[in-house]
Amino acid sequence: MAMQPVVNTVTHSFVLAVLLGLHAFATADSSGELKFLSDVQVRSPGTSILPELEKVMGSDHRRTTEARVANLEEALRYTFVSLPKNERGALRPPAARHALHRLFMQLHGWQVMGLHAGGDTWDAASPVEALGERLPDDARRLFETRLKEYGLDLHELAVLAATLENMVHAEADVRLAATFQAVEQPMQGKQMNGSEADHVIDTYMASFVMG
Repeated sequence: MAMQPVVNTVTHSFVLAVLLGLHAFATADSSGELKFLSDVQVRSPGTSILPELEKVMGSDHRRTTEARVANLEEALRYTFVSLPKNERGALRPPAARHALHRLFMQLHGWQVMGLHAGGDTWDAASPVEALGERLPDDARRLFETRLKEYGLDLHELAVLAATLENMVHAEADVRLAATFQAVEQPMQGKQMNGSEADHVIDTYMASFVMG
């Protein structure tokens, strides 16, 4: 019985530490500075992100993205609900980065550069860094602006996830085409035997090691 106050004190201290950590996680901006949510007035972007993205990426990208968004929203929903949000009910860059990292690990087992902390703190970078130089500057600025000024709601986070998926698949297609060219095999019109197929697969996998 004499230990009960000590246990309670330790428990309360632990809970307080967790809450303070969540508050810092929720309010850290991309520069690592902390801002209290009550001091941040978050506006609504006023327009849906897909039409804006279509202007800079084209209608094909929009169709591909829309085909994936609903499933990605469902996959992200529980993580999204559990994370701290701004006054708009949207995720700031650190939380968005964490959500996308979990999504791609769970769905594909991907460690996406720019999303994985890699020893850094989670508030060290924006998830848009994962886009690298693969997207047009206008598309990159669109996501950067949304994140910095408004945060990302569930739909917008799913759109960013779909965009990242599209980029990874496009890169895989380019790498595969280069592999077929390197082994002097056509991608269509010929049925390969087992030895030829193994050679293509080995060369394709080696390309990830060689870069």
